[in-house]
Amino acid sequence: MISIRHIQLPITATAGLDYVLKSYGSSLIELLTELKLTYADFYIDDKTVDGLVFNDVIEQAAYQFSNANLGIELAKYQSFEILNTASPDITANCIGDIVEQMMSRLAIHSPALAVHIMGEDPIGICYEISTSAFPSSYRRRHLSERQVTELGLAICVYEFKALLGALWQPAYCLFRHSSPSTSGLSKSVFGGNVFYQQDVNGVFLSKDDWYRQFDSSSTRLAEAFTQREQPLPLVYQVQRTVKSLFSYSKPTLATTAEYLSLCRRTLQFQLQREGQTFQRVLDGVRLDLANYYLATTPLSIAAVSERLHFSESAVFTRFIKKHTGLTPKQYRRLLKDGID
Repeated sequence: MISIRHIQLPITATAGLDYVLKSYGSSLIELLTELKLTYADFYIDDKTVDGLVFNDVIEQAAYQFSNANLGIELAKYQSFEILNTASPDITANCIGDIVEQMMSRLAIHSPALAVHIMGEDPIGICYEISTSAFPSSYRRRHLSERQVTELGLAICVYEFKALLGALWQPAYCLFRHSSPSTSGLSKSVFGGNVFYQQDVNGVFLSKDDWYRQFDSSSTRLAEAFTQREQPLPLVYQVQRTVKSLFSYSKPTLATTAEYLSLCRRTLQFQLQREGQTFQRVLDGVRLDLANYYLATTPLSIAAVSERLHFSESAVFTRFIKKHTGLTPKQYRRLLKDGID
């Protein structure tokens, strides 16, 4: 079994963090202390930070300061450099070309993101945070990934504004999580068409914006991405692909192999070499999404079952009991008690 000790983020992920925390009369060390953590837990080395701890820090800050928009605030001080990737040679005539090239590189080389493009008009850049798919001894303090999700999509919007003009707004934005109690900052960044409790997280551009031409050599986007020397192990690519495919239908070995440009037997064989099976990966992603929906949204058990493409709620109940020993209702209560 391949193990990744940390989900690494570049040190640029902390850009603006001290400033935002200071505006609330707090600091990084105070939040880490509140979480019973230290700088040694936060910083892996002088160039990277631990992604799971980073998630806990900004979720704790949002909770402590009663600010559901903290991730959006932080995005003002960051750029696509947070994604820890190295400038590839990009040849593009329009925004869509650049985004497609960079998203495909990101999907291969960034450990905790599942990225895909969907739709024809508008066209969406959708991604999922896949932190719980990675084995780690770290005990998460917050299961929610709301802040890092909104941080990432807000960065996308700010970067697109740099390309398309300060007044540009997305056609619409979708989020898996619930709507905030106040939506002023969210609307000012994501526009008026923001929809919550959806099947995906994504920013959608009109077809005209997607194909708008420009000089790619001068864009911030073309400079923000770098390529790692080695791609991720296949099992992690499969996990993220499966999570993306859940937006459309229940993923199968065939659809996943097609998405990864592999034949079914090759995918099956390579997973076996890494000590995995497709069914085990599928069940792990399903449980990951079930954890998220049960712990952080008000969706009914039937609605969660439908989103995870179970044939009926009773099958979902058996799935949860098999993996946790509890009914979905009991498991939801346990997850919420863990967060509180």
